[in-house]
Amino acid sequence: MTSKERRKAPVFPRLVLLGLFTASVFSFLGTELVWFSLFSHFQAYLATAWVAILALFRLMPAFPRSFWQPKLVTRAGVLMLLGHGLMIASLYFPVTPPELESPNEVDIIWFNMMYNSDALRELEELIAKDPPDILAFGEIGPHVDIELPGYTFQLRSPKHHLLLVSRLPLEFSKLVQVPGAGREQLSTRVAVGRRRFELSVVHMRQPIYPSHFQEFQVLGETAQKGNDVILIGDFNTTVWSSQFRDFVSDVELHHGREGRGIQNTWSPTFARWAQLPIDHMLYRGSIELQELEAMEWTQSDHRPIRGKFLIGGKLRRKFTRDD
Repeated sequence: MTSKERRKAPVFPRLVLLGLFTASVFSFLGTELVWFSLFSHFQAYLATAWVAILALFRLMPAFPRSFWQPKLVTRAGVLMLLGHGLMIASLYFPVTPPELESPNEVDIIWFNMMYNSDALRELEELIAKDPPDILAFGEIGPHVDIELPGYTFQLRSPKHHLLLVSRLPLEFSKLVQVPGAGREQLSTRVAVGRRRFELSVVHMRQPIYPSHFQEFQVLGETAQKGNDVILIGDFNTTVWSSQFRDFVSDVELHHGREGRGIQNTWSPTFARWAQLPIDHMLYRGSIELQELEAMEWTQSDHRPIRGKFLIGGKLRRKFTRDD
């Protein structure tokens, strides 16, 4: 393309491509650097955008004429698409499960209700035939009570609108404060048969707030105190962000999407097509996650996630009448 032809070519396609290229570079940086982490959430959407751009180059001969050296632009697009594709594909790589001897099964559901009472009724109908062992809720409201048959044990944070109800006994339950952030996390030990595991429930603020990083720090300190640990909740960040990746690495965790794909859980109510995987189940120790399901939903901006775990680890001593 000559300089004269380039001046006559439409500017808008070049601006779109420049913005897309910048967003892609920032998204890759966001997997390692906190300052760019917001861009890292949109790997799937950026990959889709590059597919569309490359299709235009292929199918519309007039489109490449807007660019100087269109072949170079095409190669850059293929490179960006490959990078995003690898980020997405990493979630489908299988994980080698630990060898567990006669493990116990535990079924857990996490659900951010968005303060919607209809969402609770919908959940009750959904689990009526197959109730989980543990239910954890976010944005439930301080005055909403869960009255489900068999869920004897309960832990609540009225201040932060978190609630945990369980069929299994809860031990050493407490509310963990996040200093300077006005946030709380639920922490308890769950008894399943003769085994125990630590369970934490969180609803973090968005990563634009400094307290988001404090919450990761406090959660990590809690998790590192236990050997067999499960962490669940709304982390308000995706698996690709630098803070999430660092957290998983530093605390030596597995996240539930390993080998299972994206499984989006959140979308704004005004644009259901725009979805992100920001609700998570993480674990470490003698624990295996057999299934992870982002459940179908209509009454909240979040989908519940259900995880079915196998709990191994040390067996507690059997008590006898002489004890």
